[in-house]
Parts: sequence; structure tokens; C-alpha cells
Amino acid sequence: MKTVVYDIEIFPNFFSYLDVDIETGEEKLFIIHESRNDLDAMIHYNCLPKIRIGFNNLYFDAPVLEIVMNNYSLFQKLTTEQILNSLYSQVQLDRKSTRLNSSHITIS
Repeated sequence: MKTVVYDIEIFPNFFSYLDVDIETGEEKLFIIHESRNDLDAMIHYNCLPKIRIGFNNLYFDAPVLEIVMNNYSLFQKLTTEQILNSLYSQVQLDRKSTRLNSSHITIS
């Protein structure tokens, strides 16, 4: 199974998902911004099975990716600006707790 190191960044007007395959070094970058909206491609790419490794993965990146994946059908109906506003708002609300909510598990 493919293993990637990944990171997600989110700002009020910008979202990015970047991963690097640890075996091949291949990079995948997906952006949601007024100048570019890779939402569909990012969803399809992330439906493929892979192991994801990330810094602060449990408390930020994985829950944000889960929000994006779980709300894809809603996001398809929104403008890029509305998608970004929705994502940023959800992340800011969830950050007020000590961590974002996620159904992911920790493996020791």
C-alpha cells in the first residue's frame, strides 16, 4: 500500500493538501482558492487507499481531511468562496476545544 507524508494548510481564503510518496518522492498538491479549485481531484485521489503520515495528524490534518471528505456532496453545490468559508469556520470552531473531532485511532 502507498505511504505518504502529508500536510494540510487552511486560511480564510486558501486551502492546500500536499503529500509526498515516501518511496517515489512523487508530490501531489491540491488547492482550493479563488484562482484554482482542485476539490474534485483531491476527493478522488484521497479515496484511493494509502497510509498517511503527518505532523499533528491526529489533532488537525486527519480531522480536516475527514471534514472535507464527509462534506463533499455539500461542497459540490457551493462556490469556492463558500467552501473556504465553511471549512475555515468549522476548523476554527473545533479548535476551541483542545483538538478537532475525529474518528481516527492512535496506533502505539
